Parts: sequence; structure tokens; C-alpha cells
Amino acid sequence: MRRPCAPHWRRVSAQCYSDVALATDALRVLRQQQVAVRSALTETQDRFRLRQVGDRTTLDLLNAENDAASAELTLLQARIEWLMNRLRLAALAGRLDEAWLQSVNASLQAPVGR
Repeated sequence: MRRPCAPHWRRVSAQCYSDVALATDALRVLRQQQVAVRSALTETQDRFRLRQVGDRTTLDLLNAENDAASAELTLLQARIEWLMNRLRLAALAGRLDEAWLQSVNASLQAPVGR
């Protein structure tokens, strides 16, 4: 017997799958961006230690630290979005159980990109 709302569930599950795929790609790009920003921060910190003169050097360091913090926040937000989409997809597929939730919880405890 066919459920009356089956087309709706197919559309929702396809959208969730698409959201997971997009979030996975976004995470990959954001991790690369985070590596580049951290490298720039390290370079700026090194220059700051060598010179330690002037407002410009201090401003460069503060800007680099701000960029690094912003990249970290963006990566964390994307990771949460990715996990939420995976949870939605698992729920739609009927595979959301305690073991799955524990694995998601464990992945939240792991450090990101450090």
C-alpha cells in the first residue's frame, strides 16, 4: 500500500541528501581556507615578534587573529550544519538510533582542524 505523502518524503529526503553533499563540499573548502588563514597568522606573528614596532604591525597581527577566529567559527558552523543534515537524512531513512546518535556525539567532542 502506498503512503499518500510518499512524494513529499522523497522530495524531503532528496533535499536532505543534497544538503549533506553541499555541506561536505563546503567543509572541505573551509578546512583548506582555515589552513591558509592559520599560515597567514603564523607569518604575521613571526613578523610581529621580529619588529615589534609601530601601529601597523600591531594592526596586521590583530587582523590576522580576527581572520583566524572568523575562519574557525565559519568552519564550526558548517560542521554543525553538516551534522544536522546527516541527522535529518538518517531520521528520514529510519536509521536514527542510539548508536548513531552516540557516534555523532563523539564526533562533536573531537577537535576540529587542530
